[in-house]
Amino acid sequence: MNELLKCIKDDNVRQVITVLMEAIEPLKKQLQLQDNVMDVDGVATYLNVKKSWVYKRIQYGEIPCTHMGKYPRFRRSEIDTWFNCGCSGNYPKSNNLGMK
Repeated sequence: MNELLKCIKDDNVRQVITVLMEAIEPLKKQLQLQDNVMDVDGVATYLNVKKSWVYKRIQYGEIPCTHMGKYPRFRRSEIDTWFNCGCSGNYPKSNNLGMK
């Protein structure tokens, strides 16, 4: 981004861009934190599907997840990658999930 600033001749424009970049920085950090861990409810809401659909994908090893004990958890970035690749993959099947 500094190279962009060097290319701009007008000091006022450069100053505005610098202020905007500084204002955006906290938002970038907040977005990075949004690569948070979701539970089944969160994934179902995020994908606009029923929870039972998510549980079946876990049971058949069709969706990326990690278990914290008996609780499946999902990273938003992994769900995005999985979704963008056509919702395919071979993930460890889960035997300890009760259907809800």
